[in-house]
Amino acid sequence: LSDWSSDVCSSDLYPAIPAFVGTPAQLVDHLGGPADQGIDAFQLVFTGWPEHEDLALFASEVRPALPRDPR
Repeated sequence: LSDWSSDVCSSDLYPAIPAFVGTPAQLVDHLGGPADQGIDAFQLVFTGWPEHEDLALFASEVRPALPRDPR
């Protein structure tokens, strides 16, 4: 199992995507390209917990502007 997991889970298989900070419109542009190509999941980190203004802004302005799952 350890040989399999090191091959399958290696970070070398997935190029690093640099951190991004910007306005909602800039973030839509940044995530929109991969989303248009079929990427349907992103791992996001919102710093400053327990404050949630950034998360609320993302939910109200960025997420609705990205392609939605057609299912």
